[in-house]
Amino acid sequence: MVRIAVTGGIACGKSRVVLYLQARGIAVCEADTIAHRALAPDGAAFRDVVRAFGSGILDEAGKIDRRKLGDIVFSDPGRLAELDRLVHPTVKADIDDWFTIQRGRGCRMAVVVVPLLFEAGME
Repeated sequence: MVRIAVTGGIACGKSRVVLYLQARGIAVCEADTIAHRALAPDGAAFRDVVRAFGSGILDEAGKIDRRKLGDIVFSDPGRLAELDRLVHPTVKADIDDWFTIQRGRGCRMAVVVVPLLFEAGME
């Protein structure tokens, strides 16, 4: 099975590429979706992220408030690296599992969209 990664910055056309590929029946997985799941209250990284950044990042419902977390990590490169260390391993593992499932389904090609492909060391 051919494994392809689509990467790039904001507004560079990743979504357009995804729509094109999906319209042709190619399986596509988005790393951002996996990362959001990892940060959900039942997600693999939730407890570690709350432990590292404190309960102040939670909203009234007990979910991680992405804006509050973003205010912390995007103003401090060290804190962003810490968040990446907590979330990226889960995302990588889930992507590997997804590729395995696609191979089991007989897919000849599968695509993953990873905006931070090189930054996450996933090349």
